[in-house]
Amino acid sequence: MEGPHISNVPRNKGVKANTVASWLKQASEHTERIEEVMMGEYRLQRAQFDGLCVRNQGSKKLSGNRKSGTFWRSMVIGIDTRLRVAWGLEKNESEASTEAFRTLQRRGHPETPPPMASDGWGGFDNTMIELEKNPSLFRPGAA
Repeated sequence: MEGPHISNVPRNKGVKANTVASWLKQASEHTERIEEVMMGEYRLQRAQFDGLCVRNQGSKKLSGNRKSGTFWRSMVIGIDTRLRVAWGLEKNESEASTEAFRTLQRRGHPETPPPMASDGWGGFDNTMIELEKNPSLFRPGAA
């Protein structure tokens, strides 16, 4: 028996690599739908905002049509539960942060984000400044 690396699945199961990729895509889409339902009205008391730089090479798709390059993943995490409540994945940290805030807006915080802690670097900082300048960005129908 070979190890659990993803490249071993086609050989171990007797299927093509494209079949495994299709299964993974379907599982990812299903997981996103489940997450949307489970976190749809989740109210945070306190949150942590975090960013992560992701480098993807080759033809592996991250999500949507994003194939290769450097991406930023911004996440809103419940401090008390450690649940990832919202996230965004974009080419720069500000866009990823904005996407995370839009998701948070759909998920139980339509008027304003909860109190948040962050290291204050990059996209989160820029997004909070934009929200302060233009609060209508975080209003129902603005997403």
